[in-house]
Formats: sequence, C-alpha cells, structure tokens
Amino acid sequence: VNLADDAALRDGFEEKWPVEAVAAQVDAAARKVGAETVVTFDAGGISGHPNHTATYRGVLYWMLSEDYRETLRGVRQVWSLVTTNTVRKFVGAYDAFASFFLDPDAMLAASNPLVLMRAMAMHASQFVWYRRLFVVFSRYSYTNT
Repeated sequence: VNLADDAALRDGFEEKWPVEAVAAQVDAAARKVGAETVVTFDAGGISGHPNHTATYRGVLYWMLSEDYRETLRGVRQVWSLVTTNTVRKFVGAYDAFASFFLDPDAMLAASNPLVLMRAMAMHASQFVWYRRLFVVFSRYSYTNT
C-alpha cells in the first residue's frame, strides 16, 4: 500500500484528478516495489467514485506514455477490477462460483482477505463502519474478474 500525499489527488466526489498526477504516483509506487503486476479499477470504478475512475484513466495514461517505458519493462500484467451489478458486488466469497462459470480464464482470487483489511485500516479516516462492512461482504475482497 502506498499513501500518496499529493495536492492534485485530494479525496472527494468533487475532485478532478489529472491523469498525469495519477500516472506519476503509479510509476513511483511500481518502481519502489519492483512491481510485476498492477491492479486498478476499470472505467466504472467499482462504485462510480470519481477518484476510482480517475485512477483507471491515470493507469491507462501511465501504460501508454513514453515517459514511463523504463518502469513498464518490468511490469508483466496490468489487471482491472470489473465493476459488477449490486447483487454480485455484495455476496462476498460466493461470487467466486459465479466468476468461475462466467469468466474462468480471467479470475483472480485473493490469497488473504485479511491483508486487504489491514491495508484499508491504514486509511484510518476512510475506514468507517460501512467500509468495514464492504470489506467483509464485497466480492472484491475474495475474487476479481
């Protein structure tokens, strides 16, 4: 988990994140850990949150920009979490069965959902009661397609 303290990337529905700022943060984080895989949101941003959709666009910019070719040489895969309907979104681990039958070739299972819980807890101001419930009941804590 990388916490970015960047004035251009403030949290909120009214905030507009520039793709260049997102790309710079993604590149710095990927270089720092020697990332071989990058996972981001899809264009729907899972919940439609503008910060999530901006992250998707920023990762696309990062992938396509000549400025980041050196870091990208080490990256083997870039995955995007698929925005699903509300029912599938909140059936937790049970969605693994649906995912297996709907798209078995593109299923990514979480190795340890507790790691996600610890990562979310790093964002103390963001880890309010309903987000705790989201982590427990969301399919994204267990499997992604």
